[in-house]
Amino acid sequence: MGRKLDEFIQKYLDIDNKVPAEYKEAVAEGLKNELKKEFFNDYRAELLSLKQDVNQQKANEIALRRFSEKIKALKQTVLNAIVISFLIGMLVNQTTDLITYFKIFDETARLLWTFVFIIVFLILAIGAVHFMYTNSLEEFTQTVFKEKGKNYE
Repeated sequence: MGRKLDEFIQKYLDIDNKVPAEYKEAVAEGLKNELKKEFFNDYRAELLSLKQDVNQQKANEIALRRFSEKIKALKQTVLNAIVISFLIGMLVNQTTDLITYFKIFDETARLLWTFVFIIVFLILAIGAVHFMYTNSLEEFTQTVFKEKGKNYE
């Protein structure tokens, strides 16, 4: 409601000879304000409805983005849990192998390799828990608390 409205009001005042020249600017401003009020009063419901639609669309986009972040964090946590489960399963298998050795008391080389594998898988499992699972749990917790407006450290 800028230039076109000003042009319309100016043409109207130029045609209407009842307004003295020194008052034309004040009358033009008054008419402009009156027309704006009337326009906004006539279209207020539509404008508010459009504003609500835009706000709802933005809220939906934000909710979808937050949900996507949660799913991504959950996927990472599940993947890390699978890797840790595998390593722990291997550790259990090697421990079972060691127990089997003590039951039959033979092959000393087998005992050495069993201890080596137990130590390797134990170190890998502890490292995986520390670096992968703990970090992904922290990220997942951060995502959940960030949504609620709290900062979790």
